[in-house]
Parts: sequence; structure tokens; C-alpha cells
Amino acid sequence: MRQLRLFTALFGALAVTLPASAAEDPAAFFRDLAATRGWTLGRVVKPVPTGDAILFLRGGPRDAKLALYEQKVGGGEREIASAQSLLAGANEVLSEQEKSRRERQRISFSGLTDFLLSDDARTIVLPFSGRLYTVDRTSGAVRALPGEGWIDPRLSADGKQIAAVKGGELFVLPVVGKGKPRKLTSGATATVTNGLAEFVAQEEMDRSRGFWWSPDGKQIAFERADVSKVERRWIGDPLRPERAPVEQRYPRPGGANADVAVGIVSVVGGKVVWAHWDTKRFPYLTRVTWIAPGKVAIAVMSRDQKDAQLLSVDAKTGKSSVLLSEHDDAWIELDGSKELPFFLPDGRFLWASDRDGSKRVELRGADGSFLRALTPANFGDVRVTSVDAAGGSFTFTGGSDLRATLFYRGTLDGALPVAIDGEPGVHQVRVNAGWFVDAKETASGVRSVYARALAGGGNVTLTERTETAPKLPEITFEKAGDYDAALVYPRDFDPTKRYPIILSVYGGPHHKQVVLRPSLYREQQWMADQGFIVALADNHGTPGGSRDWLRAYQGDMIGAPLRDQIFALRFLAGKHPEMDMTRVAPIGWSFGGYFSVMAVLQRPDVFSCAVAGAPVVDWRDYDTFYTERYMGLLPQDKAAYDKGSALTYAAKLEKPLLIEHGVTDDNVYFQHSLKLQQALLAANRPHELTLLPGTHMLSDPNLKTGERLRAIEFLKRCLKP
Repeated sequence: MRQLRLFTALFGALAVTLPASAAEDPAAFFRDLAATRGWTLGRVVKPVPTGDAILFLRGGPRDAKLALYEQKVGGGEREIASAQSLLAGANEVLSEQEKSRRERQRISFSGLTDFLLSDDARTIVLPFSGRLYTVDRTSGAVRALPGEGWIDPRLSADGKQIAAVKGGELFVLPVVGKGKPRKLTSGATATVTNGLAEFVAQEEMDRSRGFWWSPDGKQIAFERADVSKVERRWIGDPLRPERAPVEQRYPRPGGANADVAVGIVSVVGGKVVWAHWDTKRFPYLTRVTWIAPGKVAIAVMSRDQKDAQLLSVDAKTGKSSVLLSEHDDAWIELDGSKELPFFLPDGRFLWASDRDGSKRVELRGADGSFLRALTPANFGDVRVTSVDAAGGSFTFTGGSDLRATLFYRGTLDGALPVAIDGEPGVHQVRVNAGWFVDAKETASGVRSVYARALAGGGNVTLTERTETAPKLPEITFEKAGDYDAALVYPRDFDPTKRYPIILSVYGGPHHKQVVLRPSLYREQQWMADQGFIVALADNHGTPGGSRDWLRAYQGDMIGAPLRDQIFALRFLAGKHPEMDMTRVAPIGWSFGGYFSVMAVLQRPDVFSCAVAGAPVVDWRDYDTFYTERYMGLLPQDKAAYDKGSALTYAAKLEKPLLIEHGVTDDNVYFQHSLKLQQALLAANRPHELTLLPGTHMLSDPNLKTGERLRAIEFLKRCLKP
């Protein structure tokens, strides 16, 4: 369950000063918020430096259709390609598999949503509408490659070949010349695919890839996924009853997962070599990379996620040997760095683990032995962004202030890291060709996107075309004991009054509510301006903390979040007498929706009502990899599932509850809210339910406007500001 970015802005943030028109017309703010995606449309997307230029995608202020641009280091921007230029007016067509991949990756843009760049930076590959196009950066010539229906294309290191998936099989295409696509795999069926990541890998492991080029471009390692044993589900769209339901293979706790294997095949075709490992003990495939030509590294994990191994696989024989093993009595936390494990030319590699109490990047010997830690202890959720093997250095984001994400350079000898850009705020960094691009927002709310050589020199500023946003929020950051917290007050705050409290909450793993990025929090100011104080807090289990901090969810998904959030509220109210603890309501989406439901069911003494968007109601109905990590395995851990289910407590509801859910949600199924409503009706417990057309991502401006206004009116009725 990866937090939805759109609803991070909606449910998890700070404040805004609205123009007069928006203050007079409450809907105007949300129409603008939705139409501009929170004033983010027109921002630079996926910037990649080439050494002489920066390539990036960008749309317009109210246009989510992206085009590809180039900004020269010496100045001058040009458009390279757009959807219009490639299709000449025709409509974009996406397969169901591609739609699902985009849903898993939370991609809500259209047009050119991705591009590939060869290592020599001469060739760009554009996947669009199932076709593949190449762009010669020197001549500007655009060429359509043969075939259509391609999924997840990847360039070889030399830029001469592209591998992609079609019809569940892996193919290779030449970038130049008139060669035809060459099929490398066989045996794909309706339930077997070659070269595509299975559902839980995409949704929960941060692994969207299903194949990997060798460094010399002569072989490809690929995943074979067989979902024939996985439970089948169908999602029908009630708004489109003429359309057949879409089938999805969805693994639930206690049920079957996909059976996965790793094959290695020559790019000229031939026999597939299958990697050998104990798939019964380690059924999960979490990471794959190449150590060197002829040798593949795969990371595998046990079903209960308490044990993992990094294996070295001989590409000729498939035989594997263990490089390292990890064990954790609760679960092993997967590292989110796309770069790790990273193997150096001499076989040593970079790894990340929190086995010693906090997450650290480590240097390991070629035999897997521990050599040294490369990042300090208690330095947040460190994520490696690049490795310079020749220079003996690497770059990463992290920092001791968990509200911020700073950009550092570390060394392979373990010296203390040095900040490349240490200005407090949130830095989103991409590194390539000895350059980096930093899209940063400072704690004061100033956003900029710039590129610079890692060796130093001047900055190259990239232009964004966002619509002018309302004045940035003014937020009061607090410490509520051990927890990061924040408060947003109404602009017309009266210190003689007491105000009801809206708790803008997530509460679950892998997402922080309180970060030094003011632009995320515009809606909360609007909420506050309706006569509320909006509170936000992080709790045990949220990212960046120690090993024990992160394991707070073990066997109980709601205990620590509910306890910590109540503590934070009471702590803040003790400092701020204007906060009325007799009128408190949580509002959240996804895990935040689960929190909101459980808050009014378990703690009606604290919470007066709740708004729950797309709530998980029964963890038996969520996916295996996420749920079993925290709740354990069925049937032996049935008690934990019962304790964590809202259905266990539904008959006790005594406070107003508004439930909202997209009817075609394929992440948290609409089934969750229907089960909750069924239990509430059976117990004759009053509640409200808003049905939303669409999936887990609510992007339609009109729908979002109506949903938010309905939610705030519900809170006004309940909390009476």
C-alpha cells in the first residue's frame, strides 16, 4: 500500500491563503486545486541530465498531457516530441496491462509519460500508445519501430537494442536498421508471462521491472510469473454496464501467490537457463541486478518476510550461491533505493540494512562479508541515487531531520558524508552522466529545479509552467513528545475562542504527514478557514525512524497509530488551549481511511465523527505481501486479523461516520466499504456512504470538488465550528 500522492495533498498537509473569489465560493478553490493537480501541472517531470543538456517531460498549467523537452546547459530550450507530433491527431490507445502498470505506479499523466536514454546520450526511445519511437538527438530524426502493443521497453547499455514485452513474451528490437523483433521467450498464456513483474512486486516491492539487461548487452535476465493459482477477481464499472468486467489476479493473505522464476537468455535467442534457488522457502523475488557479464544477483525472501538471501547466479548453469542472509524476528524492511544492490567492478557491492538499529548503507565484500557502514546511524530513510565506482563515492538522500530530505555525497571508505545541497526542505534528485538535477522545495516554500555537475560549477535552471498558486500556507511545526506534528489555524483566528479539530491523518507505513514542503498542504488551510484547527502528526512506524520504531505495526496495524495520534493531539491541546478536544474528527484516505474508521469504533471517547476514504476494513481482503508482513500468516495468526478488522467492532459504532470509495478501486477494493456498510446495517448503526466513479486515484476535478465539499459539510454538521 503505497500512499497515493494525490490524496497526500488532499488529506495529509498544511495550509493556504486563498484569493477572495475562492473564499466567497468554496467550490472555486477545489476546482482550481483539481484542475491544476494542486498547482503541480506544468512542473518538470523525470529530468535526466546528459552532460550537455537536461531532458525532461512537462505539461501545461492545466494540461496533464506531457511532452519531451531539452534544456541545453548553455541555455535554450526546445520541444523534442509530443503526443500530437507522434500520433498526428490520432487518439492514444493503452492495453489493459499498461493501464494496470500505470495504476500500480500511480501515473495519472497522459501523452509521453516516459522516455529512455542510451548511455552515450545520442538516442532517445519514446514508448507511446503501445508503439516505440526513436529520436536521434543530433539530427532530430524520429523513427517508429515495428510492431505495437509493447510494454516496459528497456535499452541495452550500448543503446543499440531495445527489449520489451508483448503478449506476455520478451522480444528484442534493433534501434537502427530494418531488423524485425526477435522473440526470446515462449510459453506465455493467459496466466503465465515472461518479462513482467507480478502484482505484489509492482504494488508493494517498488519493483516495476520484469527483465534486466546484462552489462555487455548479450543476455537478459527475466522473470517468469505464473498466476494460475492466484485468486481471480473481476472489477466491473457500474457507470459502464455495457463493458465486461476486468479480471485481476489478486493474492490475499493465506492464499496463493504468483509462482516466480528467473530465466537468463541470449539476445540472439536459444535455450533459457533457469536460476536455481529454494523457491519453497523463498518464494518472493524482490530485486534483480547483474554483478558482471555472466553473473546475476537476485534477492529473494520468505513468505513471512523474516528471512532473505542475496544470491549470485551463474548465467551459464543457473547454479546459485549465497552472498548474504538477513533475518529479522518481525520482518525485513525492503530498501527503496533503485540502485541497490550495486556491484563494483571488483565484485564488492553496496547494500542497505537496519539490522543494527537504524537503516545504513553498507559496503560488502565480493563474498558478501561486511566491510563497513557508509552512512551514519539514525540518518533517516537513506536512499542511494548514484554510485561512482571509479571515484570511490556515491550520492544519496536522507538526513537526521525526518521532516526533510537532503542531498549528500558519501565515500566508499566510510568518511562522513558531505551535503551537496543541505538547504532544509525536500530534495528530489536524479543523477546521470556526472550531473544531478534537484527538484527541491525549501522549508520556506520556495521551489526550484536546477542541474549542476557533481564536480561543481554553475547551476542550470529549468523552467516550469505552473499556474500561479494561492499564497503558500503558514504552518506551525511542533514536537508532540517524540512525534513530528504541525498545526494550521484559520486566517481569522480568534484567540478568545475554542476551535474544533480536524486530524488530517495517514498513520500507516511508508508515508510521513509532516514534511518541510509547504506546497503539499494547501487544502488544510482551506479546511481551517471553515472554522477548524487542522492537526497533523506522525506516529511510530512512519518512515525514517529506527528499526524498532518501524516495527511498531507487528501483529497490530492500528494500536500504535491510534495511541500515538491521540497522544499527539492531547499534547498539542495541552499547549494550545484554543484546541477543543471535545470536538475532534479524523479524515484520511487508504490507510488513513482505515485509521478514521477504527478511531470512531475504538475511541469514541476521543473522536466525535470521522471521514474515511477508501478504507481497508478487513486485512484478509488486502494483498499478501503488504498485509502478511505486519499481520502474520493465516490461519495461525487469525487473532491478529480479527483484532485489526473494523468488522469486529462495527456494531459498536456510536459516532457519525462518512465512508467514501471509488467503485472500481483495484488496490483497496470497493468490497471493503460494502462489507463495512453491510455490518453497520445489520447492527442498525447509522452512517453515510459516498460512491465515487473511478479507482483509487480520484483526479476528475468535478468529482474531487464535490467529494471535498460533501466531506467538509459533514464535518461542519458534526463538529459545529
